[in-house]
Amino acid sequence: MEALQDGDTLTSKLEASQLIHLSNIFKIEELKNLILKPSRYIKFKYNNREISIDTQSKVLTVTCLGSSITTIRMSLDSMIWFLLANGVVRRSKIDEFKILADNFLQALENLKQKLSNHLLVKTGEKKPPELKLIYYHLQKDGILERADKYGATVEVPNNQTYLILSKDRLQTPLVLQTRIATHLNIIEKVLNADVSVNWIETSTFIQPCAILRTVSAGPEELRHYQVAPEDKIRLEKTTISLVRSAKVYFPQTTRYLALENLFEPAPMAEDKLQEGSLHRKVQERLVELGALLGFYAELEHNISGFRIDVVWMEGNGRIEYAFEIVAGGSVAEAVYRLLHVEAAHKVLVVADDRLEEAKEKAESRIKLLPISKVMDKRTTAIRSILV
Repeated sequence: MEALQDGDTLTSKLEASQLIHLSNIFKIEELKNLILKPSRYIKFKYNNREISIDTQSKVLTVTCLGSSITTIRMSLDSMIWFLLANGVVRRSKIDEFKILADNFLQALENLKQKLSNHLLVKTGEKKPPELKLIYYHLQKDGILERADKYGATVEVPNNQTYLILSKDRLQTPLVLQTRIATHLNIIEKVLNADVSVNWIETSTFIQPCAILRTVSAGPEELRHYQVAPEDKIRLEKTTISLVRSAKVYFPQTTRYLALENLFEPAPMAEDKLQEGSLHRKVQERLVELGALLGFYAELEHNISGFRIDVVWMEGNGRIEYAFEIVAGGSVAEAVYRLLHVEAAHKVLVVADDRLEEAKEKAESRIKLLPISKVMDKRTTAIRSILV
């Protein structure tokens, strides 16, 4: 980007002047010699990397010397489109763009400092019905923690997401990588779903040019790890529906997706589909009751990194009632979520046969209600909640 800048404009051309500017920035005499011999591809070495520039398609590729590992592949046009979309530049000519942001070079320098000693790892790419999602957990003493708690997730063009993670946070010997992917078989017109989970040796994970040392983590092994509710993988409803609609599963996929200590909810947990149907009916009933009482009722309200099943809010956005529903999942996790939400009233709605279990685990400030009372079509349902 520095090489493309000329005063208060950026150019999308890759001509000799830009490449000479690039050679001055990197102090590479070799690059100046290459410029004198016109060629579609310009290649040079810098900092243990090989940099290749395709002057026709305007794509820059950075690979590690001695291996075929690509650390960056960037389209110049995509970068310009991104800057246009975010209001950083305006088009002044076909291939020139006026810079609107103040202190553009200073902003680039600040970005360099921000990314110093940080790792940039891809975490997603969505092109429905195909998707690739990658989640990372840090493992320590039998506990798994979501790595993105200690970093920032950024979205880039083409529906891709990346995690910027400080290397200083990666003090654990192992990182757990969970990959979820769907692939459309055009010939057979079948959607395939695949889940793979691997341990990665952290010392190789933090080095972009290192060959990763990995080993598969089996479903049976993963069951024994503790994962706090906020550290579980939460898939969007559309993603769950997409995975469930797949007709062909690769080995182990269903067993991974049934791990209730790793996923919330676990898309393929035993009896989860039936429980999910009941859970949804109870949610809809609570929304209906809230609306009757004049509240603004919302399904799956996002708060503090997790979702509350149903909330009833006043006009000022204050949560008056927060509801968690346990049709077949964990009572302890539902209680945990209620304890971490600010609401005047907290209600745990549980399956009738689990009421005694809920009494043992819920604190006195949490009201308990059996599902049967909430689903009662008479006005006693409202009375049960309010009294």
